[in-house]
Amino acid sequence: MVFTAVAEGVDDNYNDGACAGAAVGIVGNELQCLYPLDWPHKVEGVNARLEGDVIRLLLVSDADDFEIPAALFSATIAK
Repeated sequence: MVFTAVAEGVDDNYNDGACAGAAVGIVGNELQCLYPLDWPHKVEGVNARLEGDVIRLLLVSDADDFEIPAALFSATIAK
């Protein structure tokens, strides 16, 4: 399973805060890998496709602002 994790600079879990860090990871029975994003975006959506020995990712961010459109990123992870 591919997942995203985001840390926000906020004191509660109801209000959104600035993105303090983000990562993409793979987990099976245990954590297999965790890749911190160099430029942390608040990535809240992920699509992962296995193509041979490569996992191709599409990642969608959330700026928490109706005036800022979501950003779409692509990445690959070698298996």
